[in-house]
Amino acid sequence: MKKGNFCRFIIVDNDINITLAEVIIQKVVENAEIQSYTLPQVALKHIEAEYHQTDKNIPTLLLLNFQMPAMSGFEFLEAFLKFNDTIKNQFKIFASFSSATKKEIEKALEYSYVIDYRVKPLTISILNKWIEENGLEFSGC
Repeated sequence: MKKGNFCRFIIVDNDINITLAEVIIQKVVENAEIQSYTLPQVALKHIEAEYHQTDKNIPTLLLLNFQMPAMSGFEFLEAFLKFNDTIKNQFKIFASFSSATKKEIEKALEYSYVIDYRVKPLTISILNKWIEENGLEFSGC
């Protein structure tokens, strides 16, 4: 189990992928705090409401599906970039694609808060690799 400096996961995807990601996260991160959203707009509202306080720091890893019907991952990121630095600096975003062109992947990685991408499905080995490659550790806040 991983422990340390990150304390929360937010997943923005469809119900099936959310369930899969939650199971994988719980197998890798002891007592993971997970918040999941099928509607990106709701996730953005939650982020804005909960993360805006300057006296609060909630280091969060966000798993973002880029191919959603209501709002694309790129639209989500454009909205996310409008948040102040107090909010944005609490996040590391991992892009998740069902399928992607090289151009889409390159475009996603141009966003400074997107630190990696993967083509689905999320697996234990991919999550472990993200954690290890990015020096992430997890603990409760």
